[in-house]
Amino acid sequence: MRLMLAGDIRPVHLRRYAEYFRKRGHDVAVASAERAPDYIPDYPLKALNAPDVIKYPMAVFSFRKAIADFKPDILNCHYVPNYGLLGAMSRFHPLAISIWGSDILVSAEKSKFHRSRARSIMQRADLLLTDAEMLSEAARKIIGDNRKMITVPFGVKQDLLGRGLKRIIEEKDKLKLISTRQMVPVTRVGDFMEALSLLKGKVNFEASLIGAGPQYESLKQKCSESELDNVVFYGAVPHEELLDRLLDFDIYISCSSSDSTSVSLLEAMASGLFPIVSDISGNREWIRHGVNGLLFEVGNSYHLAYMIRQAAGDFELRRKAARRNFEIIQEKAIWEDNMAVVEKEFESLASKS
Repeated sequence: MRLMLAGDIRPVHLRRYAEYFRKRGHDVAVASAERAPDYIPDYPLKALNAPDVIKYPMAVFSFRKAIADFKPDILNCHYVPNYGLLGAMSRFHPLAISIWGSDILVSAEKSKFHRSRARSIMQRADLLLTDAEMLSEAARKIIGDNRKMITVPFGVKQDLLGRGLKRIIEEKDKLKLISTRQMVPVTRVGDFMEALSLLKGKVNFEASLIGAGPQYESLKQKCSESELDNVVFYGAVPHEELLDRLLDFDIYISCSSSDSTSVSLLEAMASGLFPIVSDISGNREWIRHGVNGLLFEVGNSYHLAYMIRQAAGDFELRRKAARRNFEIIQEKAIWEDNMAVVEKEFESLASKS
């Protein structure tokens, strides 16, 4: 199968797709208008340095040229309003569009225009892919039920779960907390910083923040002003290094106001960390409050601080949660198993082209 993947190459997700299909023996080409220092797309698209509403439509000529050159059996575009738009404008079929979450949970809800645009793009697809049931439900509210759609979480590699299963979940005097979210408004990492300030002198902890983004410097400054000497900012780190580091931590924190299935959450669960995450529908598909993690009210740093204190004082809850989370990951979120489902769907579409 000749597969063309189109999307932003800066996040790791598109690269993982390319890696999987190449290892499976398929011919894969990656097209992207973005640039990354550690990854060069097979087809760097020519795009204006302009707002997205102009940038991506103007890249369609370069995109069509890439398609004509590679001659794919199937085109898979990631994220609805940019590469999904490019896929729709290319008029290539079969077209599979991968919905990531904020593209319809946030972007499509900005206005009637944004919602109409999302509907028009998704209606052009021969297959829609989501990573959460709540995301599939949101998509159906926009386009109805007459569209082929599959729900498949990205998942984590079997090897990561294997490493998590080998770690010993032990009670410690000092808890190690970690956030691995990008520092953008929707992830609300600042709420974590406020909760840590509230816990100062009340809980023996150290915290690490891994991730970059436009809010990185302001959050780091806020940390300094709060005199949180036991909090370290690492910025962006290579994905494999991040996964190695997870095994040294006890509690995973995510304050995001919008998510479908968070890969960061799945990685933490597979690594044996205790999840304390915002009470949103995407997280509720994976976390049952008081059973395999804790949920807190979005934007409420006092509630988050309370939940961290609760977890700090209940080692038995954290130990049992780790075992349950290992089971959940094995049952529902192994990357290789889930990608095999995607591969079968892609091959079926390609065979009809």
